Amino acid sequence: MITDELNAIQEYLEEPLTDDPELVEARGSMLQVYLARSGKIFADSKAAYNKAITSEVMEILKKAAMGAGASHTAVNALVKAACREEQYLVDWSERIHKTTARQLDWCRSVLSKYKAELTMNTYGGGGN
Repeated sequence: MITDELNAIQEYLEEPLTDDPELVEARGSMLQVYLARSGKIFADSKAAYNKAITSEVMEILKKAAMGAGASHTAVNALVKAACREEQYLVDWSERIHKTTARQLDWCRSVLSKYKAELTMNTYGGGGN
């Protein structure tokens, strides 16, 4: 289920970060997998939301509300309220996808810093 996958990724993203290059490299590899998966979950969540909001039931709800004299704003609020679970998954998966990308960027930065320090120490920039 999507919520189970999102929970697993969320837990991983909440783990403390380290600047140990080997652990950062391993984390980066895992984050790449999660980035791809969270992107797919985000797209699927948006598709499910769009399907729900345009379903026949929603069309019937819109017609009934409009027939009862409801404004377009009120009708839209009813439709969004009826699709709140789908919207929640869209919002959550989007946040996870963005956080995963940011943590992957952090991993790249840490590894670049480590490589620069290695180069400095190896080729005489170490203060000798």
